[in-house]
Parts: sequence; C-alpha cells; structure tokens
Amino acid sequence: MCRGGGLPDTMSMEDAKRNVMICFRTTEDLRNAMGRYAAEDRRTLSSMIESVLSEHLEKHGYKTIAQEKRRRLRKPVNIPAFVSEAGSETKLRQSGVIVDISLNGLRISIPKQAVDKINFDNSATTLDVTFALPEAAQPLNIRCKPIRLVDDRESVHIGAAFVDSDFKSYQILQQYLI
Repeated sequence: MCRGGGLPDTMSMEDAKRNVMICFRTTEDLRNAMGRYAAEDRRTLSSMIESVLSEHLEKHGYKTIAQEKRRRLRKPVNIPAFVSEAGSETKLRQSGVIVDISLNGLRISIPKQAVDKINFDNSATTLDVTFALPEAAQPLNIRCKPIRLVDDRESVHIGAAFVDSDFKSYQILQQYLI
C-alpha cells in the first residue's frame, strides 16, 4: 500500500525482497482496521494483505505460488513442552505442545488462558521453551523470539525463531532433525 506521496508503507526486509509493488486507494477506516488486524497477528501490513488476497484467490480457483519463507522446513511433531517468559522474575511455566520444529524455530500451541500470563506486547520478549525429544536423555531448553501469534479455537499457536540455546541442546536437536 502506498501513502500520499507514493512512499511505501513501513517495509520489512522480507517486503524489500519482493519485486512488485501495488498501490491502491482505500478509506482511512479500512486502512486502520487492516493495521489493527496485522498488529494483532504480529505481522506487517503488506504480509497481512498478501495473505488475505492469496486466500481469496485460491478460494475462487486461482492458483497463487506461495514460496516458503523459512530457511529450513519444519518437521511436524507432537512434543509436550513448557514455555516461560525469559528473564521473568516469576518464571511461570505454561504447558504447551510443540506442533512443528526445525533447526531455526518452532511452532508451539498453548492454551488461550496461558497467553495472558506472557507479555507479548514487548518486541524484546523472548521465551524459554523446555521439552524432551523422543529418546533424549535430558530435556532441552531453547530460547526463542515469538514472531507470529495465530489464534485458534481453544489455543494460540506461537511461531518462534531460535535466538539462543546451549550448544549441547542445539546438537541434540540437530541430530533429531537430520
């Protein structure tokens, strides 16, 4: 979306990689509603618009070529885990289930009521995720940065990128995924 003088809306690195820009006019109310929706989904406005348009086109039989944005594909899993806000003084651990995982990140599902206990409003928020891989001798503890929150019926899915982990935990994860 472009504003008044044709300048692009706030652009992420991902947006900069794209090679086509589409500008259109809309009402301020619609623009503000889209901005709120994108913020709630923790994504850029451009990413949200692209997703909505792609879904609409596919629903009506038009194929869109969705390129994988992740550097590594995630492996589907069902691993119980504990999530806590890193550096939190209370260290409240919330239970959840890791739905998929890669060498770069994971998606974990936690109950909706648990989301209120973790501060997602701060862009500096990081999470400690503790889990045991099948046949692992010890639990892994990996620090993640939440990238995306997706609301489901009874849970919230958190897409998170690894930002820090101890070397041993990362080695064990690597062996499991390869």
